[in-house]
Amino acid sequence: MNLPRVTLVLTVVLLFINASNGQKPKAIRIAMARTFLHDQPKVFIEIAVGEFKEVMKETTGLAGDLEVKLTAEEIAARIHSKQLDYGILYAHEFAWAQKKHPDLQPFLIAATKQKDKRAHLIVHQNFTGKSIAELGGKTLDLPSGTKEYCRIYLDKVANGQKFFASVAKSGSQFEALDQVARKKADATVIDTIWLDLYKELKGPVFAKNLKVLDQSAVVPPAVIVYKPGALPKATEDRIRAGLAKAHTTTRGIALMALWHIDAFEAVPKGYGKSLEIVLKEFPPPNSPQQK
Repeated sequence: MNLPRVTLVLTVVLLFINASNGQKPKAIRIAMARTFLHDQPKVFIEIAVGEFKEVMKETTGLAGDLEVKLTAEEIAARIHSKQLDYGILYAHEFAWAQKKHPDLQPFLIAATKQKDKRAHLIVHQNFTGKSIAELGGKTLDLPSGTKEYCRIYLDKVANGQKFFASVAKSGSQFEALDQVARKKADATVIDTIWLDLYKELKGPVFAKNLKVLDQSAVVPPAVIVYKPGALPKATEDRIRAGLAKAHTTTRGIALMALWHIDAFEAVPKGYGKSLEIVLKEFPPPNSPQQK
């Protein structure tokens, strides 16, 4: 008997049976921490999820499910237990998670042109105080869509909203900066991406009216996290290669713009070291380091 031929025939038969039963390849299970979607309307979330699925399919040839309702801690636990394949987390969330689940590793980073992203506390040029402490009892504008690391930085340095007499909520980072420039608010907190864009578009307004009172340490890029070996290596390599070229496709470019990133890139050397700095700057909730 020709065993290779028999094996080939059996394989074809099994594939035919699976196709006849309507079985589809299992979708890659991915979750994005819900902290990325603060204040975002339902329609934005639906578009972001739908576009990611399309880009995943287009670049890797694999179907992917994207969950957006879980916390970073829940995502880490589910990757650890193999209930999820990948998670999209802020760097500080990954640093927290890796302390509890050392088997989790960075897969790709969500790269941006800004290599030194920080949280910046912005005040009016006329503010005479020399430290954050002198903003106590003032008005803060915490705009819609504020990055999570900006929120945590604010909680650490100023005890969050309890520190301020009142907290306004502008519809955008641009509007919040305008409010401080007009002296309608005393301070706002903003990330480097939006601050650089504001300076580019409204440079004279910033130069004449605004200044940085304080800023955080550099925040590493957000990261796609996984548990090595949970999926076959060939599948991991396929996903890594596919997502790494997503920024070269028309649909991928649109997704990057929607998510305010430039590309998914290989994890740079020193990323692990940068997470140690993040742990000091953004300590886990209820840790002794957190003020």
